[in-house]
Amino acid sequence: MTSGLCFGEQVKKALGNYPNGWYFGDYGINYFMYDKALATSRQLAVYIAAVDKYNKTIDYTGFAGPSFGTVLTATKLYIQAGGASATSAKLATLVQKFAGPQWGISGPMTCVTSARCSSRQSAASTSASRSSRAAMWAPVPGAYNNKLINAFS
Repeated sequence: MTSGLCFGEQVKKALGNYPNGWYFGDYGINYFMYDKALATSRQLAVYIAAVDKYNKTIDYTGFAGPSFGTVLTATKLYIQAGGASATSAKLATLVQKFAGPQWGISGPMTCVTSARCSSRQSAASTSASRSSRAAMWAPVPGAYNNKLINAFS
């Protein structure tokens, strides 16, 4: 079991492929799985399309996607706080009251601190015996089968 950082392209390149049977904890979405019924999958498709349009050579995996989502959410909160006239106190209040949705995060959100809002995650496993890139990933518990893990219960 490893974090979503390890399903980055750099790990795949270093190992030659993702090892058979590994489990990857993630944020409710996976760069290599798509389900059009999930808002997070549709958001991820927008992110990957932007990567394809502006710089296909960057490593868009690992923490890059969630970081992109965090920047979008922080920008939204900054604008709500008054933009250039925003204060730290106003931003802190907005963050503590923030209940989502946040780009790229599946499941409910409750911000108990300014550093932790999402309490759900999922996992996917790999199977080296599968032929296509997309088919090599299987959701274990997660957004793809409506079984997100409550990491803080």
